[in-house]
Order: sequence, then structure tokens, then C-alpha cells
Amino acid sequence: MPNLIPMSDPHLDDVLRRSLAARLEAIDRLWESIGDPGDALPLTDADRADLDRRVAEDDAEPPGGPTWTEFRKKLEGHAD
Repeated sequence: MPNLIPMSDPHLDDVLRRSLAARLEAIDRLWESIGDPGDALPLTDADRADLDRRVAEDDAEPPGGPTWTEFRKKLEGHAD
């Protein structure tokens, strides 16, 4: 089970009292410290097979829906 930070952690309280810029920097440093999350979340063989199947289905189907230009014209009320 992951190590969870208690709700009254003095280190967290210190970060929360800092400026927005300092808190964003802390978030960035924390995010960068995570590294490659693929290593932390291994997939089962069934999960991998399901993802492979979904990617193959997506690759086999032509893209659907309007192009961005068509969609934008429709939004702007210029649909043909």
C-alpha cells in the first residue's frame, strides 16, 4: 500500500502556506520525481491484450466525424 501523507503533516502545511508560484514549483518537482509511472503500474496479460485489441480496432476504423474545419463552420452557423 502506498505511503499516504497524514492530513496534519507539517511539511505539507508549510508548502500550502507558500505563494502560488512556490506551490506550483513544488508540484512540478513532485511530478518529476515520480519518473516513469509505467514501472509502478504493471499491466496484467489480460489488460495488455485488451489494450492491444482496442488499439487494433482504432487503427482499423477510419476516422469518424467531421473535420475541424467542418465542425467550426457548423459552430459558426455556416454549415452547408
